[in-house]
Amino acid sequence: MKTYMCLFVCLFVGSAVAGTIYDESIDGDLTAHFDSPKDAFNITTTGSHTWLGSSYVGMNSSGGLVWDDDWWTVTLANNFVVSDLLYSVNNLGGLPIGETATVAMNAGPNQYQRRYDLTTDLYEAAFGDLALLNDGVFDIRSSFSSCCSTAAVEWTAAWDYEITLVVADNSPVPVPAAVWLMGSGLLGLLSYFRNRKTEVATA
Repeated sequence: MKTYMCLFVCLFVGSAVAGTIYDESIDGDLTAHFDSPKDAFNITTTGSHTWLGSSYVGMNSSGGLVWDDDWWTVTLANNFVVSDLLYSVNNLGGLPIGETATVAMNAGPNQYQRRYDLTTDLYEAAFGDLALLNDGVFDIRSSFSSCCSTAAVEWTAAWDYEITLVVADNSPVPVPAAVWLMGSGLLGLLSYFRNRKTEVATA
């Protein structure tokens, strides 16, 4: 009974976390834009693969821009293609009234982008073509897109993000052996009836 209970619990927990391949609260911060080498993720299964992280942007007391971004490289298995690339922002805090900021998820480089307006707390738009990512290797970066006023007032806006890469297998579908057998049988029947027709005509 304990064995079955453990098996059930393990399977349930495994399915609950399936698809989340990185969680900043557990795995630590990803490399920033100027760091090298970048974090790397090899995608070897189809379906949804999710990154959970957090970023910030703001101004220091001297009016200089400060920010945090995350940057990584994705490698798709052979014949895998990108079906969708989703981006959402949650738990925004710290943006001053009247201040403007837009954050974005970029993939490519510069082949596909989803943008989110922190000022209105609304998803803004998608730009580019997902098909350009199907060469198999591309970067994903989460950072600010545009910000901020020039006022020398210190502030920091922070948010959590969720990026989900949906992958499908574009491998050619093999023709089942049964189809070949059926085709061979049909050709055999066609040849038989054609020969019978020839024999009747010459009789």
